[in-house]
Amino acid sequence: MQAIYFCSSMDPDTHHYGKGVVSEEGFVLFVRKNAVVVLIPKYGLEGTVFFDSKDLKLNVTFDEEGPTLCVEGIALNMFDRVCVRVSLDSSNLQHQRIRMHLVRPEDVVESRVIFPEHLTLSQLQQGVRSGRFVQGTFLASRENYLEGTLRVRGDGDSDKEVLIQGLQHLNRAMHDDIVCVEMFPEERWVAPSSLVLHDEGVAGDVAEENEEDVLKAESGKMRRPTGKVVGIIKRNSRPLCGMLMPSPIKEATRHLFTPADRRMPRVRVETRQAASLQAHRIVVAIDGWLRHSRYPNGHFVRSLGECGDKETETEVLLLEHDVPHQPFSQAVLACLSPPTFSITAEVRMRRVTICQFID
Repeated sequence: MQAIYFCSSMDPDTHHYGKGVVSEEGFVLFVRKNAVVVLIPKYGLEGTVFFDSKDLKLNVTFDEEGPTLCVEGIALNMFDRVCVRVSLDSSNLQHQRIRMHLVRPEDVVESRVIFPEHLTLSQLQQGVRSGRFVQGTFLASRENYLEGTLRVRGDGDSDKEVLIQGLQHLNRAMHDDIVCVEMFPEERWVAPSSLVLHDEGVAGDVAEENEEDVLKAESGKMRRPTGKVVGIIKRNSRPLCGMLMPSPIKEATRHLFTPADRRMPRVRVETRQAASLQAHRIVVAIDGWLRHSRYPNGHFVRSLGECGDKETETEVLLLEHDVPHQPFSQAVLACLSPPTFSITAEVRMRRVTICQFID
């Protein structure tokens, strides 16, 4: 795969890269319609990579909602970690320039992939019919974000439960999703973890290498059937209530949203209202969850009010427990008696006592 080049106008005398070519880690700061702004923290270099060069002949698509720039099937989002190769262009001795290009070999791309790819619906249905997969409702743990349970409906009132542990084995499943799970052989069954682990949130899209090591240290005698999620049949698409965690990057538009329900993952939300929403309870809807993203993407729906306010917190509880609390329609209100209604003596005479208190 060819590399994508851009030139920086920075003075090469202020930076020292040696005589060779240096490959360093960089981050995508902004995504444009035909370019991305890349930062190399080690050298403090920042520049724009354009993808509309006629010589490159690249297939480029832009999704404004992300925003996501897809180049030759590779999605680039804000805060994505990329590999940048830095060299010195001395073709013009009077105007030497720093040349940087975004490297896209398969090993770099695959290193950004966190989750396995979901199987198609037809593959899942065929796997369930053949007995290779089991289908059920995924129930996330409140105490451990790296653990969940698949509830499979059995004959009668007997339900079967399958334990799922680890970020990759959970594979982007969310609480109350209908998913398909591939069972592990009995020698790979494990016991439920007794640890309490809450996702503290990370800035990037890279899973911590040691975050699942704590589960490996957990061992017990009561091992349970264990498996991994291979696909999603139906998403639990209800809106989430919670709070916004503003990004530490100044003028950033993408932030992390923390749901009130600990069984749901954090959501990456793009908004320019972070400063005004910081101390508010808000509602967020999830749009999707890509393989290379640690968290799902979503969008801001509305603000419920300030945190700690009685009416705000009451509405959060009603929404989270799916309790209908919308105002009654005019058709329903029309069935009520008028405000001037009063019980007459004739009505009282027609009443029948159906209970009696005995001294």
